[in-house]
Amino acid sequence: MINLNPFFVFFALLLPRSLFAHDFWLEPSSYYCEIDQAVSINLRVGEGFHGKAVARDPKQIVKFEEVFDQLHNDVQGLDYQSPAGYTRFNEAGIHVVGFRSNNNRIKLSAEKFNSYLLEEGLTSIIEQREKSATIHKSAKELYSRSAKTIISVGKFNDAKNFNTILGYDLELVPTKNPILPAKSLPIKVLVHGRPQKNLLVSALLKGSAGTVQQKRTNQDGLVEFDTSLSGNWLIKTVYMFPAEQDQGADWQSIWGSLTFETVADEAATEGS
Repeated sequence: MINLNPFFVFFALLLPRSLFAHDFWLEPSSYYCEIDQAVSINLRVGEGFHGKAVARDPKQIVKFEEVFDQLHNDVQGLDYQSPAGYTRFNEAGIHVVGFRSNNNRIKLSAEKFNSYLLEEGLTSIIEQREKSATIHKSAKELYSRSAKTIISVGKFNDAKNFNTILGYDLELVPTKNPILPAKSLPIKVLVHGRPQKNLLVSALLKGSAGTVQQKRTNQDGLVEFDTSLSGNWLIKTVYMFPAEQDQGADWQSIWGSLTFETVADEAATEGS
């Protein structure tokens, strides 16, 4: 177990949360729609499930796709405009929209970087910085984003595809249908396709006055959340590791998220 210096923790927590407004998620115009209904997809950056829309930047897009029954279709949009994407779904069922970004670069002071590590539960990185005597040094970081959202289309009986794996470097995969409210919704966290243990994962319900559920993944990369309240949910986590020497950075991070809306049973199998 990591024993953090109490003075470090105290001063880290004094820094404003707005310094760490790095959360990134996909927000469709509707989580429930009819076949062939136009749906817009916003990219959002912020904190506490509140954020601003980000314009579509072709230089940042590695993948922006809609997936159904293993068929992948690019999400189209107007460059440098928001919403970033538009799509129509031509089959009933649960569809997954995914987004992967290229790397961005940032340099943070020691105080800001350490506070951000503490905020995101990246205690193993804090420990590495302490062991290497770099805890009081600034840090150069490369970061990318990996986001998914789940959309229900039309009327259907077979609620499959919710656990579609897109093959992203960091991915959150529900192991049962997330659109139905549940006391226990298992989420599997995959890093490079393999279950990742001991990652801090957060679950936020939109409009819940900042209430956050936080748990760490177990040996199988699983974490469970209470999503029994209907509404829009954001599940998020961050994975960080040392950057390769030729990348001109100290650390590489991947920010992962999953969004969906829970509804009552009778509405879960038909679009609105």
